[in-house]
Formats: sequence, structure tokens, C-alpha cells
Amino acid sequence: MMMYSLLLFFILVGSAISCKCIVPPEVAEDFARTPIIFIGRVINKASPSGSFGSVEYTMEVEEAFKVL
Repeated sequence: MMMYSLLLFFILVGSAISCKCIVPPEVAEDFARTPIIFIGRVINKASPSGSFGSVEYTMEVEEAFKVL
């Protein structure tokens, strides 16, 4: 009985995880909604001062496609 329960569990979980119901937006839609688009890399990361502080990143921009 335990084996049938485990088999049923994996069948139900597998079918729920494999659902592809959400369709990602088109590239043109993402480009229109995004305020800043660039190619670059992080050159420095400053740690937060407190336990809930924000992290500051310094980036080197190689090419900007869209800027505010």
C-alpha cells in the first residue's frame, strides 16, 4: 500500500510541476517596459552597513541601448 501511495504522489507532483501555462512576454514587450537596458559588468560590490541595509553595486557599462 505504501508503494502505491508513493507512486501516486510522484505522478501527481510531476504533473503539477511540468505545467507550462505561463507564456513569457515577447522581447519587444520587455524592451518597451524596461526603463534601462545595457551591457556591462559589476566591478565593485559594497556590503550593507546593517543587517537590513541595501547593497550598492558599481557597474562598468560597455554599451547602453536604452537609458531613462
